[in-house]
Amino acid sequence: MDKEKYQLTKDMTEAIRFYMGDPKVCEAGLWRGGPEAYNTINALLHPGTGNEEDKAREGRVMEIYDGAHMESYIRLILQVLAGMALYLEQAGDQAPTLSYRIDRASSLNRFREDGGVISGFFSTCRWGFLPAYAHKKAGIVLLEVERERQLPFLDFSTLFGDLYAKPEEAEILLPFGSVIEEMHPVPLTEEEKGLYTDFHGMAPEGKWHLRLGPGIYPEVPEDHLKALRAGLTDESMVRRVSGCLQVLTSGRPLDQESKAFYCAYKEKLMTCICGEAAKIFRQK
Repeated sequence: MDKEKYQLTKDMTEAIRFYMGDPKVCEAGLWRGGPEAYNTINALLHPGTGNEEDKAREGRVMEIYDGAHMESYIRLILQVLAGMALYLEQAGDQAPTLSYRIDRASSLNRFREDGGVISGFFSTCRWGFLPAYAHKKAGIVLLEVERERQLPFLDFSTLFGDLYAKPEEAEILLPFGSVIEEMHPVPLTEEEKGLYTDFHGMAPEGKWHLRLGPGIYPEVPEDHLKALRAGLTDESMVRRVSGCLQVLTSGRPLDQESKAFYCAYKEKLMTCICGEAAKIFRQK
């Protein structure tokens, strides 16, 4: 790790290491949720309930305990975004722009339906597709991801060096809100069809090349941001969110009233986070 070049704050690096499931940081108890917490964090960053339903079918757990837990995840998300902005500033033009991801076909379809906007932090691999990730997801596609140079990102291998808990993943993390500027299909090889089988042993449904550019994060007045954040961490609100996540994790659908509440809550959460993100990226 080039410590002289990459100097993120301690809060940033600890948030990033927790998000990526570093056992040492998870065991330190700074955040609750353990090494699989990214499942919950990313579900909260996706509109609707489709992401939760996909994860439930794959046996993944999503949970929020109380208002303090939700507040800690909001802070974590913002620290990761701030780390991306600072890392981009320090990386310069020598950083890699091509990486790879195995995603659910359903997620890609939702991105397209949402105007090409990426929901959730977008984890990619610097060196190629990872078979283990294919086997964890159902109904997959292979994605070649080209990052426009002005898009904030994190390169975990370069950033953490020997401290990187999962060096085999060579992860490059891109921000939610990134925009698909260009997308075209790429032929699947016979080797890829046999190697990258999904949760059910099925071959990928296709392969795509995506070019991602920076998103737009609408600014929110400071007083409205404070009110939003207070409401998002209100104990009664978070108890309802927690109950919704328990239902979704069990594989059951939400009733109409609960679904309306849960989706509206996540819309407010994204308004709050995007408003904070606007301040972070405006400063850089």
